[in-house]
Amino acid sequence: MLGLIITLFAFAGNIQADIKLPAIIGDHMVLKQKSSVPLWGTENPNTTITIQTSWDKKTYSGKSDASGNWMIYVNTPKAGGAYSITFKGNNEQKVKDVLIGEVWISAGQSNMAFRMRQDKQKETMLPQANNDQIRLFRSGRQINQEETRTFGKGTEWQVCSSESVREFSAMTYYFAKELQEKMKVPVGIINASWGGIPIESFISTNVILADPELRKCVDRWNKWEADYLQDSLQYMAAEEAAKKDKSISKPKLPESMYMMRRPHRQYGVLYNGMVAPCAPYAMSGMLWYQGTSNTGWADEYEHQLNV
Repeated sequence: MLGLIITLFAFAGNIQADIKLPAIIGDHMVLKQKSSVPLWGTENPNTTITIQTSWDKKTYSGKSDASGNWMIYVNTPKAGGAYSITFKGNNEQKVKDVLIGEVWISAGQSNMAFRMRQDKQKETMLPQANNDQIRLFRSGRQINQEETRTFGKGTEWQVCSSESVREFSAMTYYFAKELQEKMKVPVGIINASWGGIPIESFISTNVILADPELRKCVDRWNKWEADYLQDSLQYMAAEEAAKKDKSISKPKLPESMYMMRRPHRQYGVLYNGMVAPCAPYAMSGMLWYQGTSNTGWADEYEHQLNV
């Protein structure tokens, strides 16, 4: 039995991993035109990776590091497509229907998250949304205490259609539509949004901790955590008293309880879970629509916008 276990262990050690690409590098994606753009993924450690791009028939190469991570830059032409990209390591993967054009990311809270199916104009606008020159990528909602390279479930590039745009950010779609009509180039649009979030949720934790002004949001969160238990006990006692005596007003939910029930509002967690996975992607610009959740600390907002 011991010999069998040793043999199986030795065999498992020789199994080669496949190239794995992040969700944002896949069929139907748009790459920024006339640029040097990064493509990345994982493989076995210290493995040679080659990338061949169909628009120029060139081959680019690099090597995975000791952790199996790799990143290779390729040159893109002027807007056009569709093209394909072939990745080779211990296996081969081909990404198809790749367009070259302009790439933007949008982020924010409820107004940015507002979906096309909620738009009063949906009966008119959705049937007109079929446009294969616009590609949509919605970063799956997830919170994380550490920066991650993995997106939430169901995240992938989609060709813009009346069906695929229904659950997409309305404001983001209208921007992409107008940009594509004016520039006459393919447009890729990435949306990372979540209702009711403050700006610090979308800022890197490392950046926040290194800046005394930004650290104010850390102090607030720590205080809410510290106050939560005592505030909860007092709130429940006040609620019980109000139930027994109708002359007593129902208590207001303490801020600590409100915040602790909304972990997506913590500093850094949405950057870690929704932005960090696509951070290396080459982009043309960003749209930001948020502010309501920061009105209580408006004096900090200008600095937060500029980090």
